[in-house]
Amino acid sequence: PTTALPFGPILTPSLTRTIVKQEPRLTAYGRLTCARLLLESPPSAQHAHPGKHPENAAEMLLKPNEIHIWRIDDRDPSVAVDRLSRVLTPEEWERHDRFVFPKDRRRFLITRAMVREVLSRYRPPDWRFVVNDFGKPRIADDQCDGQLHFNISHTSGAIVLALRREPGIGIDVECLDRVIGNPSFFDSVFTEREIQSIRALPESRQARQFYTLWTLKEAYIKAIGMGLSIPLKGFGFDVDGAEHPTLYL
Repeated sequence: PTTALPFGPILTPSLTRTIVKQEPRLTAYGRLTCARLLLESPPSAQHAHPGKHPENAAEMLLKPNEIHIWRIDDRDPSVAVDRLSRVLTPEEWERHDRFVFPKDRRRFLITRAMVREVLSRYRPPDWRFVVNDFGKPRIADDQCDGQLHFNISHTSGAIVLALRREPGIGIDVECLDRVIGNPSFFDSVFTEREIQSIRALPESRQARQFYTLWTLKEAYIKAIGMGLSIPLKGFGFDVDGAEHPTLYL
């Protein structure tokens, strides 16, 4: 399915952008790039960015081997949700209405608006999207000459959008203050080496290790574009004592 809709700036006051080249939290595997963000706590909705002004679209240059990560707080009261409703296509309205809770409908609406507004800073604004067989969205082939690829993630108080010129981009974001809960499910999502790396740490450090591994695995399967059709236990990451995480299969 494809959709096309022009879009102008609405979210600008609340959007922030980070340009990343090479950092320990980013690791490239061939043509894949996995970006993970760990937030110490949910960003305060009172700390929006009303002083920021729209950046000139001509300045939105995405260089090779560079990732732009855009972030917005979906609880920000300055976001005029009523104005965002015009960005949804009929198909997206159907998806919107299937959400039971208002907070989930709000997040979906802001996410769709964010995708269109951010992408329009890099290319003309009449976007059409397609999804692959596993549900991962991407820009239609006849736009951008295949030179713009994105991925989205969200957690409590944050929606993030990662952009890259090359294909194979995945991002995941989590808040570190979320309770892990019953660790009995570790065996179904982590390799034995990963489980040992979590349990070997003092209890005060286990949550960070858990989310470091979890966000890497989530970002990896999103970069591949096959989602949970890839068993999370079928691959792992070594993150101890190395500048960059190491993938093993």
